[in-house]
Amino acid sequence: MRTYADTEQEGCCDDQRTQEGHGLCVPLCEAFLRDISFVGGSPPLKCLAGIMSDEIALHSSIGRILRDHQKRLQITQAEFAARLGISQPYLSRILRGQRSAVSLRLWNKILEVVPHPELHIVNGTISDLSDAYDRALLALGRGNQTTAEILLGQIVARRDDASAGSTELSFRAQFHLAGILRDQNRLGGADGAVVLYTDALSYYRDAQAHLKVEETTFMLGACKEMSGSSATAFASYQGLLKQVDPLNQSLVVRLHGRLGALATKMNRLDEADVYLRTATQKSIHLDDSYPYSYYNEKMAILRTRQGLLDDANSFLQSARREIDAGDSLRKVQSLCVEANIFIATSDLSRAWTILQKALATARKREYAHQEAYIKVLLTKISLSLTTRSEGMAITCWRWP
Repeated sequence: MRTYADTEQEGCCDDQRTQEGHGLCVPLCEAFLRDISFVGGSPPLKCLAGIMSDEIALHSSIGRILRDHQKRLQITQAEFAARLGISQPYLSRILRGQRSAVSLRLWNKILEVVPHPELHIVNGTISDLSDAYDRALLALGRGNQTTAEILLGQIVARRDDASAGSTELSFRAQFHLAGILRDQNRLGGADGAVVLYTDALSYYRDAQAHLKVEETTFMLGACKEMSGSSATAFASYQGLLKQVDPLNQSLVVRLHGRLGALATKMNRLDEADVYLRTATQKSIHLDDSYPYSYYNEKMAILRTRQGLLDDANSFLQSARREIDAGDSLRKVQSLCVEANIFIATSDLSRAWTILQKALATARKREYAHQEAYIKVLLTKISLSLTTRSEGMAITCWRWP
C-alpha cells in the first residue's frame, strides 16, 4: 500500500507561495473566503494579495515607532532590548524592519512598554472593530494564529469601552479566540478556552441565540474531550444531541461523529459503528465536504480497532479524496490514521516515517493537540523497537 506521505506533498501554505512572494496560500484563502461571513458583507478589497503586505507594513511601522520611542527615552538599544525582554540583535532587526512578524508575548510587552496609539490595532469604534475582526478571520484562513489572536484579543478587551453595538461582535471574536486557544491545547486558566467559551455561552443564552448556544455547548464538550474526560464529554454530546434543533444538520452530524469517535476510544465498538455510520450518511447531504471526509477517517480508525484493515484503508482513501490541498490540519490527522493502520500491521518503520512527517507539520502550525498525540504514538513505537533492530537509532531516543 502506497502511503499518503509517499504520494502527497505537505500542502501547507509555505509550500504553495504565489509568484509575488507574499507567502499567501491562494487555494486555502479562496476556499476560506467562500465560507466566512464578513461584517461588512464582503471581504476587504485587499483581502488576498494585499493582506500579507498589510501585515509587513504594520510590523515595519512597529520598527519606526520603537526607534522614535528609544530616541525620546535617550537609552541604548541594549537598554531598550532589556526592557522588552529580548536580545539587542533581535531588537535591531525589528528596528530595521527585517522582522516580518513578532510573537504574541513580545507584542503584548511592546504594548506595555511603548504607549503609542498606532500600536493599538483596534481603537474601539465599531468600524475599527469590524475591520479588525475581518482581518483576524483572514489571518485564521492563512493559518496565522498569532496575528488572529492579537486582533481578536484586542476586540474582546475593548468590549466595555467600545461604542454601542459592538458587544455581539466582541463575543463573536471571543468565540474564535477560544477556538485558537483550544487548537493550541490552552484549555484551563483564567484566560483559557474553557473560560472564554463559558462566558460566551452565558451571553448567548441571555440573548436567546439558540444556534450559538448549541455551537458553544458543543465546543465545551470538545474541551472536555481534549482534557481527557472522555466519559464526561460523551455525556455532554449525548445531552446536546437530544436538544439540538434537527434543522441544524451540520451540528447533528458533528455530534454523531464525536460520539462515534469517543465510543471507539472507550472500546464501545458496536455503539461507535452506529454513530459513525449515521455521521457519514448524513454528511453526504451537507454542502461542506469536510465532515464527510473527517468521519470516513473516524470509520477507518474504528475498522483498525476491529482488525478490519482492508476496510480501514478503504475508508481512509475515501476521506482523503475530500481533503482540500491547503488543509494542513486535516492532512496531519490523516497521516496519524495511516500510521495507526501500519502500527496495527506491525510495520513500525513505515509508521515511524509517517509520524515524523506529521510531527513536523504539527509543530510548524502549532497544532498542540495533534503534536501531543503524535508523540504518544512515537513513544509507543520507540518502546516496541527497543528489543528489535529496524535500522533506526531510536532505542535511546529523546524529544528534541
